[in-house]
Amino acid sequence: MTASCYLCAIGNKTIPDTDAGDAVGVCKLCHVLACQGHAIRDANYPRWICALCDLTLLTVAAVLQSGDEGAQPDALSEVSEEVIRAARSIRSARQYFRNRPRKSWDWLQRAADEFRGLPASALDGELSRLWRDMSDDGQEMIRCALAIADKLEVRDADLIGILRGVRAGTARRV
Repeated sequence: MTASCYLCAIGNKTIPDTDAGDAVGVCKLCHVLACQGHAIRDANYPRWICALCDLTLLTVAAVLQSGDEGAQPDALSEVSEEVIRAARSIRSARQYFRNRPRKSWDWLQRAADEFRGLPASALDGELSRLWRDMSDDGQEMIRCALAIADKLEVRDADLIGILRGVRAGTARRV
């Protein structure tokens, strides 16, 4: 009997140019089983990371770069210390994805560009302030997280609160 991929089981689409299949690894952060269509191994830091944790890490790293230390505890209240520690080393989306072993992430920059120009006014209260205070790299990481969530059709229930809020802001803008 083979193990099933969690992301396949909940109905997420796969990373572009990959295929769903049997689970081949356990995510280092959230410990779900994932197939090659929903996770990838970082060649320089051997770990299997699922797509849900990719978008969470990018979002947390962006919040940590916001400069608004007063809003960070609330924005990250539902995130584990392990995820926050892992996100502290991420400086940009380019740096995060540079170590990926295949070119299937090339789609990400193109997909993230669809969210370029997101105005702070599209976001509610604290999110608007966090967005304005965020570095350009931080905003790019949020756009990449949105692109992953969009392309894989991730349910709102599987996103951390801040990313749900930004996603809702982009939906209102359209």
